[in-house]
Amino acid sequence: MNQLLEVLGSFKRVSSVIHALYEEGTKEFDLNFTQMVVLRCLQNKPWVNMTDLPIHSLTSNTTISVLVEKLVRKGLVERKYSEVDRRRVMLSLTDEGNATIQKIFSDDSTLMRTFREVFDLPAKDLQELMRIHQRIIDNSELRRTRT
Repeated sequence: MNQLLEVLGSFKRVSSVIHALYEEGTKEFDLNFTQMVVLRCLQNKPWVNMTDLPIHSLTSNTTISVLVEKLVRKGLVERKYSEVDRRRVMLSLTDEGNATIQKIFSDDSTLMRTFREVFDLPAKDLQELMRIHQRIIDNSELRRTRT
């Protein structure tokens, strides 16, 4: 039990480090971590329904409308009503939003240089880390299907 708590504490510390690095790396774009997550989500899933976005971006329903409004005002996200159901608001990146997210994750960006420095580990260690993370995810999904 004690070792499990140490592992959980370690995950929390690593998560905090990663969050802080994202905050630092997106500052030059006048974005915060949550805004960057939403932009990244929209890059991977263009024209997402506004009600589905919290699920895909791991953001709360109460936060999402204010967050999206800020991104729309910055010209990074556009809203469009569904042609099938006018009650559904669809979201996608604008060209500027797409360019911004590309710059954030480009090889020479501050964010990616910092991540390369922090994750300066042998490829074998990174592969093992990914294998362990996937096993935890698989165990979690297996548990969820049983309940």
